[in-house]
Amino acid sequence: MKAIANRGIFEMAEHCRLDAVDMILPLLRRTASDPRPVVVMTCGLSGAGKSTLAKGIIDRLPHLTRLSIDAIIFERHGLYAINYPADEYAAHQAEALKYLTDELGLLLRTERQDVVLDLSFWNREFPVRVQGDWFEKPAGEGEIVIKVT
Repeated sequence: MKAIANRGIFEMAEHCRLDAVDMILPLLRRTASDPRPVVVMTCGLSGAGKSTLAKGIIDRLPHLTRLSIDAIIFERHGLYAINYPADEYAAHQAEALKYLTDELGLLLRTERQDVVLDLSFWNREFPVRVQGDWFEKPAGEGEIVIKVT
């Protein structure tokens, strides 16, 4: 695991993903000086451990809401190439991204809810697109980057 800026630097092996939850939990709490909602965002290749990490965070901090494109598609349409044809996947992704974006806005603006965004590598531009709309990187603070080695 690697943390950038004021957060320190950590390394973790692939088999230690759940240990990463213990390492980052203290960094995922609001403070009296900064009561803004916490947003944890995962991004990585398939099988890298994004959902394992996101679910581990939710298990330890159940007040956070997990938003996942894959979970939205599964809940609405079932399994890829089993419950719906493979050629419908792109349309389902677009639909799920719209829902996720709308839900994120609602959770952050209206409910002031802490969120875990469990995103895939294809969605790498998502943080840049929504950053100015709903959240910004606080001055003097860092972002946490999970790097599986």
